[in-house]
Amino acid sequence: MIITPAQRKADHNMVIEREHFRQVLNRLKDRCNDPRHKEYELYGGRGASYPDKWNDLDGFIDDVDKIEGWNEEKFNAHKLFLDKDIKNPGNITYSVNNCLWVSKRVNQIFRPSKLDWFYGYQLDTKTLVLTNSRTLFRTLHGGIVDLHEVLDGRKHATNGWYLWYKDEPIPRIEDVSIHLPTSNEVSNQKTASTDIREIIDKGLTNIENVYDNYRLFADSE
Repeated sequence: MIITPAQRKADHNMVIEREHFRQVLNRLKDRCNDPRHKEYELYGGRGASYPDKWNDLDGFIDDVDKIEGWNEEKFNAHKLFLDKDIKNPGNITYSVNNCLWVSKRVNQIFRPSKLDWFYGYQLDTKTLVLTNSRTLFRTLHGGIVDLHEVLDGRKHATNGWYLWYKDEPIPRIEDVSIHLPTSNEVSNQKTASTDIREIIDKGLTNIENVYDNYRLFADSE
């Protein structure tokens, strides 16, 4: 895309659009270059960078419509945001090939600061899930409302789901429906954590990676 001086002179909307591009580019540059920026630690502090071509506003504008997801009408309505993480998780470089234009909701869901791996275990179905997105977990498993409270230790479980962060030990989950008869026919309680460890060790955990489910959110916009 090119916005020429003649176009700006003939159409004031082009002036507004160019200024919007400038704002997007300046925010990108500040996150990458300015240690005083509130998000620098998540971007420039981790080595995030952008093409030399984008040092110039016209160079950036020349590339915007080459980036997947571009929609001029949505951009001018402030409904599109530039994302560098979805196509290549862990990517630290803004570029035409790495970036996507996405909605604000999708952009927020995939922000690295919003993602954290955690386990979910459904006692009734003996289902073990490992996911990196609370939003994805809610979407796939019925909009669980107390997810934060369980992960933060304020509740034991929600809707039959036990939840804990990946780097935490497996919690003690009592399954009173399972009994192991002894010689004197006294039932002993078995902990579900035994089943969970077996599932993990055998590589049978259901992995629900938010990056693999991008279309689930993009197509619902």
